[in-house]
Amino acid sequence: SVKKQNKMVAEWLPDHNTPYCESVTDFIKYLIGWTNKETPYSCSPTLVKILKLPQELPSVILDDIQIFQSNLEPEAILETNTKLPPQQKASWFQHRQLFLHKLASFGISSATLDWKHSPESPWNPVDLACVAKHYEWAKS
Repeated sequence: SVKKQNKMVAEWLPDHNTPYCESVTDFIKYLIGWTNKETPYSCSPTLVKILKLPQELPSVILDDIQIFQSNLEPEAILETNTKLPPQQKASWFQHRQLFLHKLASFGISSATLDWKHSPESPWNPVDLACVAKHYEWAKS
């Protein structure tokens, strides 16, 4: 069950109240577009989108750094009503743009997790591998 999986993972995760965890959480929320409590999470992907997802192993995604060598134009518009986390750095805009560009290369049109389908759904491993890769790159 999901609760059992969460409990097992929680045993080795650091305390969620630490500044480190809070900063990681803020960055990941920013990557997936959740910038304040009023912003709803994106909807789960449809079964059609899941079936169209390329079968990439998370290890292949993590090892591929080609996206970080591309010259994407910086985001032109930042909505003025968007409230960003106080810890946000200017580089977060570029990291999010690269993240969304990488997702698009897999046919993923929005940064979201598969909240509805089985834990074996291929969507979450691909999405989470992209999150992990971009977090590690941003951290370095």
